[in-house]
Amino acid sequence: MPSRPKKVDSNGVRVRALLLPLIVATCLGCVAAEAGDEGPSGAVASRPAGPSAVSGGPTPIVPSAEDVAAALEEVGRLSAAGDLHAASALAEAWLARPLSVSDRRRFEALRTDVRRRMLQTLVLDGFVRAEPSRLTVGGAVTLEVLLVNLSGRDLRIPSEAPGASPTTLHLKLECVEIAADGSRVDDRRTDVVALGEDVVLAPGERKAFRIPMGTDDRNPSSLALRRFTVSATLWPARLEVGGESFPGSVVLKPAIIDAFPRNWEHLSAAPVERLAEALRKRSAVHIPLAAALVDAPDRPKAFDLLKAHLQEQGASGPPFSSRVAACVALRLVTGKDLPADPAVWLKALEEGTVP
Repeated sequence: MPSRPKKVDSNGVRVRALLLPLIVATCLGCVAAEAGDEGPSGAVASRPAGPSAVSGGPTPIVPSAEDVAAALEEVGRLSAAGDLHAASALAEAWLARPLSVSDRRRFEALRTDVRRRMLQTLVLDGFVRAEPSRLTVGGAVTLEVLLVNLSGRDLRIPSEAPGASPTTLHLKLECVEIAADGSRVDDRRTDVVALGEDVVLAPGERKAFRIPMGTDDRNPSSLALRRFTVSATLWPARLEVGGESFPGSVVLKPAIIDAFPRNWEHLSAAPVERLAEALRKRSAVHIPLAAALVDAPDRPKAFDLLKAHLQEQGASGPPFSSRVAACVALRLVTGKDLPADPAVWLKALEEGTVP
């Protein structure tokens, strides 16, 4: 991890706002104004004996343990059901009531958890994009980190805030080198990037931060595919929406980058046809490379080709090397992380556990 975070450039464009629903919360357990009215638990609420020594008003009635437990359960239920606004409003309503120290801490903990979830799902979205996402190994990539205000209100993330660490992006880079013989090498590293500027977003607005990245040419003669997964987490010094603060971090959707060995471009024009050709010629090196280039709509066709190749039997069947390469290609097409072992994949195909 570098001792001094790097700074990045940014630009922003405006997109459609996603308005948040308005939630009206009813405060539970209000004390009846007249003696003899029923309280929240069904019990008769008695009028306080006299004015409070501090405020001069009536002595507040502390809710019963049963009412508190029911309210905590309801906040948790609403949160689990995804009704985060209602959960937050109910927690706020109870925090406005007289509570014991321990009960107040429990409601505050629930409110914090709900607000963290709201931050990720209803307030701020983000993702990482790569340009280009396919290239020759050793080439340069520009990462674009996009932040989108979903809240329907003005959003502000200061680069620095009193008593807090600076706003940073924590980048995680995972590289998997995938060879046709089934071998793989995994490498991981993390980096911390300081934004270096305040982020101010109107409702629906987005902002982009661009970060240069290399694809590692330490072994340019390798015939393996290198797949990079770049994920990021935003750690704000402070995040304010309409003057309201939200705690926590935001996990951004990752980007995937495929770096191919030299002279791969001829496979990209029609990757399904090139895959069929590689299988027919039993060219183990080209089978996983062509499979990696197949886009999602054509993957069922690629899957059928690889399945048929793997199921060929007899003396005239494909050699073990191309069958292993087909297993590697099936991993890329299906996303199933099974070993590059023909017997394992044949069993999975027979049992219907793939794709």
